[in-house]
Amino acid sequence: MSSNLLEQLSDEEYNRFYDSLTFTIAREGGYVNDPDDPGGETKWGITKTFHPDEDIKALTPERAAEIYYYEYWVPSGASDLPTPLCTVVFDSAVLCGVSRAKSWLYESGGDVSSFLGARRQHHVNVSKKKYLRGHLNRVDLLERYIRQYQ
Repeated sequence: MSSNLLEQLSDEEYNRFYDSLTFTIAREGGYVNDPDDPGGETKWGITKTFHPDEDIKALTPERAAEIYYYEYWVPSGASDLPTPLCTVVFDSAVLCGVSRAKSWLYESGGDVSSFLGARRQHHVNVSKKKYLRGHLNRVDLLERYIRQYQ
């Protein structure tokens, strides 16, 4: 992350963001350009479709962290949530969109199981067959992740 971003974060928010970012980036992978992916060219989950001015192939980890912070972490409301809920909301915002993640948060009342149930059903309803198993596995990984905080 850029030093400017780091200077803005409290230690507590930095730790929650870093943990959430680490979880998400580990599942997003490196550079890919899958013709079946509507996001197009992608690196660490940052897509050319939604970031047309970014050089995706040359995207640095610092720049990716800035994008994630300003476009997903803060707008989704994850920045105001405790661990592990912040990670669940953040990861959902990255994969499914900020507005959908905010809607699930509202509808679930912050109940992680209910939130993840809505996300799982969303994937069943809209994921391409090619990606469905991976999307459902990611929900399973989030469920395992939150167990360490219970």
